[in-house]
Amino acid sequence: MTRRARRRGGEAGRGTSSRRTRRCSSACQPILCVEGGGTRRPELLHTVQHSCTVFRPTFGWRSIVKSSVRALGSLAGCVALFATLSGCGSDTVSDGSPENDTASADEELRALLPADIREAGRLTVATPYGVPPSIFVDDQGHPTGIAYDLGQAIGAQLGVTMEWHELAFASVIPGLQSGKYDLSMGVIADSPERHEILDFVDMVGNRAVFLLKKSNPAGISDLTTICGRTVGALTGAYHVQVLNDASKASCEGDDVTVKEYPSNSDAQAQVASGQIDALRGPELVLNHTAQTAGDGAVFEITEAGESDNPFGIAMQKDRGDLAEAIQGALVELHRNGEYQKILEKYDAPASATLSEPQIAINGAGTSAFPAE
Repeated sequence: MTRRARRRGGEAGRGTSSRRTRRCSSACQPILCVEGGGTRRPELLHTVQHSCTVFRPTFGWRSIVKSSVRALGSLAGCVALFATLSGCGSDTVSDGSPENDTASADEELRALLPADIREAGRLTVATPYGVPPSIFVDDQGHPTGIAYDLGQAIGAQLGVTMEWHELAFASVIPGLQSGKYDLSMGVIADSPERHEILDFVDMVGNRAVFLLKKSNPAGISDLTTICGRTVGALTGAYHVQVLNDASKASCEGDDVTVKEYPSNSDAQAQVASGQIDALRGPELVLNHTAQTAGDGAVFEITEAGESDNPFGIAMQKDRGDLAEAIQGALVELHRNGEYQKILEKYDAPASATLSEPQIAINGAGTSAFPAE
């Protein structure tokens, strides 16, 4: 099969992380403000106030287990102190991540890149961090995870540097459409609706689960058992529509209350404290949360449900042969075994692994991902 034969969905077939920062003063903790109002700290729990996300390094899941009320009170106090802050800047600087090795570039794939990307020698990638194991920050403050490692390997295949930017999820699609960023990968799912405005190369599989408080006091097992319950989802995620549709279809007079959150960790804190009954999201992410939060003592997940749209590598619509170049590089990683090694490194569930034909362009809604 030629490179150009790998086309659209359904057919078979910049090692530095760029961050310019500025420090914002606070009585709680100094924070680092980045694009889209995000910040970066290696802890899981955080909250959003105005345009800043506040990470408390001393505030972890163990404190939630000991006292949810006290923990939330501390968090609320920190939020109140941040109410006086003005919006944080959008500049970024390098965080010292090592450059990826581009010496082994595939020249045939590199030739597919748009001329401006070849000349610049880099691809800019914008995505929210703090979504382990897909993309998060290590103890040294560097991005890591499945999407990051795959992105670095793709950059090496294409002979370009992958330049990483942290960006709030709500800003990702506008950033791609405007051409400010070349790619987003890590938390954005391919979907037929998004094909109208973006192109995707499908990267990892995705099944939906509910994250629940340990022992499942709400008794939730699937979409048929959420009537009368309060369920969270990430703002802008298609899970919001799925939950609302399920409520309309099955819960007349006992509707589901759907709450949207700017990040998974915000919603996870609400589940842990009992403020909401469950969080709906991808198995890849929520399985990791259930296994690691409080050494597995805080949460559990339901059995993986229906197959959802795959996580993809998103880009501006009709960007020449960029999608074919990305697809070709990811297929090569699949063939040489690096793809599977990266997934196994982060203990990804079996549902995350795609077959080679599923590494498709705009595969959601096609024969590459048939409805169940």
